[in-house]
Amino acid sequence: MTPLNIHPIFVHFPVALLTLAATLELVRFRRVLQKSYIFHTKAFLVIAGTISGFIALQTGELLEHLYDGTTTARIVELHSSLATATLGVFGILSIAYAAQWMEREQVFTRLRHTSAFRMIHALGQRITETRFAYVVSIVGLTLITLTGALGGIIAYGPDIDPVASFIYRLLF
Repeated sequence: MTPLNIHPIFVHFPVALLTLAATLELVRFRRVLQKSYIFHTKAFLVIAGTISGFIALQTGELLEHLYDGTTTARIVELHSSLATATLGVFGILSIAYAAQWMEREQVFTRLRHTSAFRMIHALGQRITETRFAYVVSIVGLTLITLTGALGGIIAYGPDIDPVASFIYRLLF
């Protein structure tokens, strides 16, 4: 199996997981937020989505050289940059949720007593328990949309769908 065949397989997991995680972040109804399982669901989705996103990014990096010197090279470079930015944004949420989860579940007790962990935990609380997570999620969804549209353009051309066509005309 060539890298060209495996990238599309891996890329859809983070897209689905991170889109769902971000959507749950945007649901700010008190009744939903009070459910005990919502925190764990969001934490799992964003952490698993970010990890799978790094795998997808690596499989995509294997393909970049195939486009060197082509007219598609600029699109590939922007696609890669946006994928990296997407993982950076969701990486912030992942670290925040991981620190919160470790504190709630009382795991890694030695680590939890370090000043670095306390600082990350405090920052994680500010991120996950305020509207900051809402803003990060909107930015993340925007980046996922742009990255996915560019991926579709690379694979199928700029006329694959109206959103991809609009983004292509906007950026190129």
